[in-house]
Amino acid sequence: MYHGSFVTGKVVKDHMSIDGIPIGIVPFGLAENAPPPQDDDEISGALALAKVHEHADIPTVLDVMLANNVIKTSIFTLYFTCHRNCLPGGPDAQLNFGEIDPNLYNEPIFYVELVPSFKWQIMLQRLDIGSFTLLQNVLFEIDTKMPAIVGPIEEVQRINTLLGFHDNEWGIYAKPCRLVEEQRDLELVFPHFALPTSSDFYMQRYREGEESMCVSPFAFIPHADYPYWILGDVILQDVFTIFDRIGGRVGFAERRCLSG
Repeated sequence: MYHGSFVTGKVVKDHMSIDGIPIGIVPFGLAENAPPPQDDDEISGALALAKVHEHADIPTVLDVMLANNVIKTSIFTLYFTCHRNCLPGGPDAQLNFGEIDPNLYNEPIFYVELVPSFKWQIMLQRLDIGSFTLLQNVLFEIDTKMPAIVGPIEEVQRINTLLGFHDNEWGIYAKPCRLVEEQRDLELVFPHFALPTSSDFYMQRYREGEESMCVSPFAFIPHADYPYWILGDVILQDVFTIFDRIGGRVGFAERRCLSG
């Protein structure tokens, strides 16, 4: 769907076009040949919208849009739909291109400089949950198709052990919610600001028999020796995010709830 400088859409993986301009197969947006998206469709897109392509002769989605005057500046924003009382769990996300919609966030916007890379990478000073400092001075990729904070296996195991989470037969780190002493905010700390996320967002829940289980927000990619940390939608769903390629930065602001 294209409205002026905006593109909004559900997440699918198929050929996509904007104002008749072919973009190709990308993991976001409203595809031309796909069935209507379902409520459980995965949110994705930040890494697909790389700042620059790994191969110099291949343009990114933003390059194609700029070259065809679909947008005037290579900025896009990510907004997760609010539901009742701004509680988490909404499956929808909106990608807006070329402008920053003031109706979707509350001031101020806090910006973090990007690390030189073809990906959207930022340096995190500290990650805390309550009184626990879990990470310090680590590089994070922003990738919205990840439902967790993903990291190297040994580091994830260390953090989950510290927090009292144990992996089950499906490889999910969880513990009975009755053992969660208090609902503590998870906080991303940068040099000039901190970004808190409520446990209502970062801690998912499921039933195991009569027991309510709380899932750790930290996970690793099975069968992969992945050295990087990834900031997924477990955090991004609670904020308004601005991807500014020209400015070489990512911005975060309080998400404004527009639902009734």
